[in-house]
Amino acid sequence: KNWVVEIDFDQSVILLHKDLPSKTKGFQKSKLYTKDEMFFIEAACSIQDSVILERFLIHSGYAGALLINDQFAQKHQLGKQLPIVGEKKLKDSFGNTVIAKQASLPLFTIAENKLSNVAVGFFEGSLGRQPYSIIGGDLLKQFNMFIDAQREFIYLKPNGLYHTEQQTNTNPFGKALIPDMVADASIQMIDGIF
Repeated sequence: KNWVVEIDFDQSVILLHKDLPSKTKGFQKSKLYTKDEMFFIEAACSIQDSVILERFLIHSGYAGALLINDQFAQKHQLGKQLPIVGEKKLKDSFGNTVIAKQASLPLFTIAENKLSNVAVGFFEGSLGRQPYSIIGGDLLKQFNMFIDAQREFIYLKPNGLYHTEQQTNTNPFGKALIPDMVADASIQMIDGIF
């Protein structure tokens, strides 16, 4: 806290700044929501004829694009409303079956950016295991971003990895743990801070 965090996927760097740089003028500003020290951003899911706002946990450790919480998936009947492109049956240690489904969300809007055919995962079966909707690495890596020092706003700008037409991956859990950027990221000294 007290430092502006810049994540630049084009340059594969994470930078810290004392003040919000002037180059954020070309970025789209969105409110950050916090819960238990986690950051969420509000985005819109277009399902059939409805546009539904949802808060998504910003989670770079989730490799997929979107993972929807159980309550949202059940309330909006995602298994019936979205085209299913893959599913996997999983069993917990008690023998309960949970079905992980991968679907294609026709339209997803985040900070005025409209993305079509976004891969979305959700669970059916035993509910209550997925409490948060998540925006993961497959989408996050498509934006360069700043998080302000007060952790009230996030600034997003599409980068060289951005595609308005997404490729739906049939693996509900994404391709890899985190985009290459994080594994190779260099933290550079800015304003005397590492």
